[in-house]
Amino acid sequence: MRSTLSRLALVLAIAGAGAACGDDDNGNPNNDHHDAAEPPPPVPDAVPVPPVTFTTFVIDQIQNHTVNNTAPVPFADFATLPDPDRDSNNTRAYDSLFQ
Repeated sequence: MRSTLSRLALVLAIAGAGAACGDDDNGNPNNDHHDAAEPPPPVPDAVPVPPVTFTTFVIDQIQNHTVNNTAPVPFADFATLPDPDRDSNNTRAYDSLFQ
């Protein structure tokens, strides 16, 4: 019984010593081990999103969403979008669609 208690005490001492060991990365973020509680590094936006205007809406619809079997986009979805191309008489705003 005494040897069993000695072994148990030894196992607990080793486990305690292992648990007491500190993190050895010294604040170095390049170490392979990290705590699970660390948040992931921020990811920068790859592409800035242009403002939505009537022109960008129309070009997006034609290039990405136009198919023969879908319902038309409701007028309310684009009725209030700003239209700086029409306001500035920019007749070349849709040139990319005709190349």
